[in-house]
Amino acid sequence: MGGGRRRAERSRDRSPAVPVGRVLLAVVAIVAAVAGASFWVVTSDVDLPALPGQRSDPSSYGAGSTSSPGSTGATEETSTPPTPAEAYAALAKDLGPLTGECREQRKVAADPNSGVLGQLRCPVRGGTLVLTTYATTGDLDAVREGVQEPSVGSLASTDRAGIFHSVDPAVAGAADRATVYWDDRKALQSARVTGDAGTALAALTRTLDRVRPSVTAPTAPAAPALVELAAVFALKGCARVPVRWAGETEESTCSYRGARVRIGQFATGTRLGALRGEAAAAAGAAEDGLSDFWFYDLNGEDGRQDDEPEQGKVFGYPAAGDATSLWVDDTACRCWITFTQSGVDDPRTLYDRIF
Repeated sequence: MGGGRRRAERSRDRSPAVPVGRVLLAVVAIVAAVAGASFWVVTSDVDLPALPGQRSDPSSYGAGSTSSPGSTGATEETSTPPTPAEAYAALAKDLGPLTGECREQRKVAADPNSGVLGQLRCPVRGGTLVLTTYATTGDLDAVREGVQEPSVGSLASTDRAGIFHSVDPAVAGAADRATVYWDDRKALQSARVTGDAGTALAALTRTLDRVRPSVTAPTAPAAPALVELAAVFALKGCARVPVRWAGETEESTCSYRGARVRIGQFATGTRLGALRGEAAAAAGAAEDGLSDFWFYDLNGEDGRQDDEPEQGKVFGYPAAGDATSLWVDDTACRCWITFTQSGVDDPRTLYDRIF
């Protein structure tokens, strides 16, 4: 085949002088007024009204001290410490429903090398919530690096202000626990919920929906190159899903003229090449398999011109049931797309709809 193609489309005013006579008269008047007021204060038994901001009654001083302002004794602090929900308010609208039975993890906070200033462990329905406050942004970023490693079954966003990461055991494997992590870089705090054995990610998500976390799961493709590729192929209704392969950074489901579509991106070209090899093998093994390439049509002329390099590979092969799949990849962005259409026997039929 000859290759599929897609269209890439200030002055100052002086104040009037004040006569010296007026100044002297004003000073005399002020002195007389002060002397009169002093005499009234010394001879009167009437209490003066409090000045703005001054407490007239010592007993009205708020919690935090049991002594009056003039006391020379030791001050006893009686302020109430913040609740867990108040201390970690940056992480959710109201953590109250999940923090009723929290316990402080003193050993972690006491370790000078942990980078942790405080940590709470709270049992929640179906799992455990851990709330952490870090000493520095570097300590939080170190935790982020571990969390953001691409893994099978993960769904992640990487906004600098606050990241999200979850793992779905239905995709990752039964040995993995459902987890949800999010943080707030300004507050230097994070939250991590780990499900009990057998708890589904959906169950943890319903628990968290009650408190409205400050960072939630991503819902659409995020990588700029992936967003562009989806637009080039006119994909509709794309929604983020957990990744299915090691080294994959994100994946989404979409639709295209009745076909079911998956689109994703890998961290490295090596990972993309391995999956491409599987698609090529499937096409080679099929009697009606299809192997081709595609390019961006930059000038609208028939055929590929010298200034229109190959963008990626195309492979067509039978899928489960009566469906046919078409694999399309983009070497430059390490991206891939699969189109799967039921009721189609020949990959060329699907190829002609797309290219």
